[in-house]
Amino acid sequence: MMYSLRSALLGSALLGSTLALSLPVAAMAQNTTPAMNGSAIQISGIVEQASDDLFVLNYGPGKIVVEMDDWDSYPEARALMDGDHVTVFGLIDHDEYEAGSIEAETVFVQELNAYFEASADDEETRDYEVLTIADAPAMLTMTGVVTEVDDEEFTVDTGYDEVAVNVSELAYNPLDDKGYMRIRQGDFVKVSGNLEDGLFEDSTLVASSISTIVDQTARLPQ
Repeated sequence: MMYSLRSALLGSALLGSTLALSLPVAAMAQNTTPAMNGSAIQISGIVEQASDDLFVLNYGPGKIVVEMDDWDSYPEARALMDGDHVTVFGLIDHDEYEAGSIEAETVFVQELNAYFEASADDEETRDYEVLTIADAPAMLTMTGVVTEVDDEEFTVDTGYDEVAVNVSELAYNPLDDKGYMRIRQGDFVKVSGNLEDGLFEDSTLVASSISTIVDQTARLPQ
């Protein structure tokens, strides 16, 4: 795709703005209001009938097919299970299904706390966002690429600077070999937490939450 839809939507979310969709999803799924092919959409719901390259999204008023078949040869949808709660970022596609479908660019899976993204090469051209939250200058949410990993700390290149992230306050250790989330060098992550020792200069972010953006190099359980 020509641009990273998730990066744009994530930037808007971090700045506290609300994404307003001009297309009513229910109308699109029922095919009562034709949607413009290629229109951007964000929609949340529950996974049904998951397969390697598509799944059915139950969003409440109706259901719609979410396609992942234009992604690379890696079966990203293999990580999805029926009943998962997801948010899909993608584009309307009328080419194949009469009622319309969604070509997914990014799928956030609540149960895994991870993003599954279409392109594995976006890290080199990605627009990184960094935000300090108003009235709480020690709080920070950032996205970036992991450059170094130690036992209880890893380093994130935000595009502006490198920040050390300490995971000791989390209920799990994403740096060990246990559990689904296993952060490694080169991973793209979103981290929120308390910033210690000033803003970026010799600073450490004590993480309160971490999300990983997964591509075809992900280490999925077999």
